[in-house]
Amino acid sequence: MRNEAGWFYDLAVYEDKYGVYQGTAEYLPEAVNAFIQGLDSKQITKEEMRQMAAKIYYHFPEGYEKIVRFLTATPQKCAWSYGVQWLEYFIMDLNPGQLSRVLEWLAVSYDAFIRTQKHRFNLGEYEFLWQAAHRFSENDWNTLYPIIKKMYQNYFLYNSNKKFVRKSFQYMPLPLCEKILEMIEGWPPEQVKRNVIYESCISLSKKWGGEINARLHRLICSCQAEDPCRLYQDLDELIDVGNLLERQNIDTEGICRAVKEAIGKLKSADLSGYNSLFFQELKEKFTNQNWHLMPEEKVFGIIRAFFELLKSHGEMSKGYFSDICELFGEIARMAEENVKREIAVFFVERYIVPGAETGAAAEYPGYADGPLNSFHFDLFAGRKWEQDVFLVLVNCITEIPGQYREPCIRWAWKCLEEDRGVLYYYAVLLISYYYFTETGELQKTAFCGFLYIRGRLEARGRYFESQLWNVLLAWRNLEAADQWFGGKQFARMAEQDKDYQEIFQGPIQALRKKSGSPEIRHWGEEQGMEAVKQS
Repeated sequence: MRNEAGWFYDLAVYEDKYGVYQGTAEYLPEAVNAFIQGLDSKQITKEEMRQMAAKIYYHFPEGYEKIVRFLTATPQKCAWSYGVQWLEYFIMDLNPGQLSRVLEWLAVSYDAFIRTQKHRFNLGEYEFLWQAAHRFSENDWNTLYPIIKKMYQNYFLYNSNKKFVRKSFQYMPLPLCEKILEMIEGWPPEQVKRNVIYESCISLSKKWGGEINARLHRLICSCQAEDPCRLYQDLDELIDVGNLLERQNIDTEGICRAVKEAIGKLKSADLSGYNSLFFQELKEKFTNQNWHLMPEEKVFGIIRAFFELLKSHGEMSKGYFSDICELFGEIARMAEENVKREIAVFFVERYIVPGAETGAAAEYPGYADGPLNSFHFDLFAGRKWEQDVFLVLVNCITEIPGQYREPCIRWAWKCLEEDRGVLYYYAVLLISYYYFTETGELQKTAFCGFLYIRGRLEARGRYFESQLWNVLLAWRNLEAADQWFGGKQFARMAEQDKDYQEIFQGPIQALRKKSGSPEIRHWGEEQGMEAVKQS
């Protein structure tokens, strides 16, 4: 079977020297089924599996039926786990009938079988289902509930399937959501439970509103009695408001006191290491606050205290620097324009303009990576400071002074040399804002930024999929940021700008449609289905 799989593969995926597909498409499903029967996960790489799934989607979509029929009907149970590995790459491409058959097979036959296989242990085996969660019918959710229920048995299973369980609350029927809440309520009181309760309540309140808010209030009250904390107090108010500006109170004294205590400890501490719990209390106090309610002089006092801390600790670890930037981001989201402007000026002058001191950019001396090193440990080197500065700038973007805007755009280009996907997200946000709100030379500079991003994407480097995903994510968030553009809709402005369509958005959409990633291929499908349901 392995030889047959290789033979089918060679015939099915062939491309000529120009990259044009010239293979025999009818052999694509035959190759997949042969690989499953070959019982060898090392015979084909994950990238090759993904490219095969993409070729089926574009060149022989009718082949999915043959694969689904083989997978759900084969009596060879030893081959089932190899078949599930393929589902990750084409579950989003199946039609509703095929999807329901696969989910029923997973829940009824496959899950019952693997529970008898004690030698096999994979906590996150079903996490790939998050990709197609928006397409599940109510019957599909009921069929999958026994599997979903296991994911909430403890923290380890929850964290191993985090993508899927987070997506579930957006689409799961209300009765099943209430059952899951009962399971979460029984967890022991720890920080993980707080975070899960917070995320779940916000997601469910946004989805169901008044239908579930009373139940959420009872849940929060029960958790608060067992584990009193500020997070639950804020959450009890947040689920009833549609916008943070609707919040009517802020604990000014408590926040100022916590900031003063934290700054005092940090001034005398060695900040070259990192303790993730140090800023935990401040993060809880800063998150989702209506900073308009705090007197402006108090807000200025808080941000200037952190300015002095950043100036006096040039060798601060990237972990602490990231936490402080996160606090600045929370303030800038809902602060007055004067506060945003002062934050923006500080970060641009210190970290962006030519000759600026980079502060937290210092590298750790030991454990470098290289061919002759027997040991390597990143020590936060994988999370560069540029990402954190971007976070602050984007939250202050409307108040960055005019003389600093061109340096910000050019700095964004330079950051993309590292090829990290998340930097493409921030760069597209920043450059798009200036392109559609400015004129003259600054708009031309922003347009050059689009050309630079397009060129790097068309090069299809090692992190191409991550970069493209983040560009698409930036577009989605721009469509929701009407306040940036004076109430105008970004989608309409982009559609009416022919240069933008021809040079940037059109070519990026062409890359999306040719992507081997199923999430990128089906980008926008989820939003389209939600719009249909709402209408």
